[in-house]
This record gives sequence, structure tokens and C-alpha cells, in this order.
Amino acid sequence: MLESFGKIFDGKALRAGPWKSMTSFMDTHLDNGDPLVRVGPQSSIALSYKIESEDEIFEAFGEENPAIVKMGTETLSPFLQNFLIGKKLGDDFHFDFAASLLFGPYNLKLRFQMAHNKLPEKFRNLEIDDAFESFGPDRNKHLFRVVEKNEKNMTFDGNRFPEGTYLKFVGKVLKIYS
Repeated sequence: MLESFGKIFDGKALRAGPWKSMTSFMDTHLDNGDPLVRVGPQSSIALSYKIESEDEIFEAFGEENPAIVKMGTETLSPFLQNFLIGKKLGDDFHFDFAASLLFGPYNLKLRFQMAHNKLPEKFRNLEIDDAFESFGPDRNKHLFRVVEKNEKNMTFDGNRFPEGTYLKFVGKVLKIYS
């Protein structure tokens, strides 16, 4: 039986998967009734996942309260949806990616320096990593952080992440509805 099963899958499924035996492989896939079901571009799926940086979790859904994602819609970034295509029920995933792929490129116009004596009084006592919301040169609201400070100047950055920041997309496919 195991030999013919391996031939059906070109011998790849049992070697590539995390399963220890044929029984655990089938138990993992019984919910869908078909061990070949994979996430497709039009699937509806339930996921537990989190998107995080080294020091912050931006979005998280647990197994008790999963995210329901309709592939091909805006329920999850299309960039992240593409990563899920081909995953199977029960698959764990971990994907590191540049923050700019999700939040847009680093915008040098949102980084600026001002002399302390030119700052409004309420900003003069800010420290590194302090933040405030203000309009940027693009006329959109941004959260500006103090990223550098010396005796003469303060440098502010309205980009979500420092240039070169990587994020992690980590989770598990809990259900494939279609």
C-alpha cells in the first residue's frame, strides 16, 4: 500500500511532509475528505497567524478565533495570499519578508531633521522613540518618531518601519472551505 501511495504522489508527499506515518497523514486531512486539497486562488480558508517584527505583533489570530480569508479579495494582503497558494490543510508556514512589500517603500520625504530652536515648544522635550501624529508632505497623517537627537537637532521619521526592516508571517492552515 505504501509503495503504491508513493507512486501516486511521485514519492514526494511522504518525504516532503511532516507526517510520521500514513495514519497521521490521513488524520490531518480528514476534515476535507481529500488529502490533495490545497489552497487555491479562489479558496476560502481559516488561518491562525501573526504578523510580527522583532519587537511588535501587528496582527494575530489564534486557532480559537481564526481569520477567515477569501482568497482573491482584500481580506488579507494579496502579497501574503500568494504565499499561501498551494498550502494544505494543517500546513504550518513561516515567511520572512521586507516590510516595504506590505507597507510600501521607504519614503525619504517622511524623514526630516529640525534644529531644537526651530521646534514648537511642545516637541523640544521629546526623547528617542517618542512619537506623535502629524500630517506629512503627502498630506496624509503619519506617526512620526524621534529617531535621532543631539544637542542641536532632532530627526523625525514618519515611515512605519526603518528602512530594511523584515517582518514574519507565521501561522497554520486550519480549514480549506473550497
